Amino acid sequence: MPGAIYGAGYRELGSNCFAYIHATEVGGTHPALIEAMGRGAVALYRNTPENAEVAGEAGIPFEPEELTAKIELLLAMSEEQLADWRQRAMDRVRERYSWDAVTDAYEKLLMGMAAL
Repeated sequence: MPGAIYGAGYRELGSNCFAYIHATEVGGTHPALIEAMGRGAVALYRNTPENAEVAGEAGIPFEPEELTAKIELLLAMSEEQLADWRQRAMDRVRERYSWDAVTDAYEKLLMGMAAL
């Protein structure tokens, strides 16, 4: 095991991965999950409310005892199915986590608070 990988190595690994497995169950909105989905990785995520909010219908949830079966499911998918999951992941990130989407949401929140 190489240990933690950061910087260019992290970006290279993430850009060429078959899938991303997000196994953490703590931490809220995790940037690593958003980054992986934004790069078009098929995302398997630990089924927590926070991870589900990020991935929505663009990722595949799993419980710990289901991970092997979910990986086997991915390996059995056609290229067309995988391409669909990748596109859904990128679309979700673009719609919810782009700078425009985030700033629009903050503006809406602040305008609502100012109207109180």
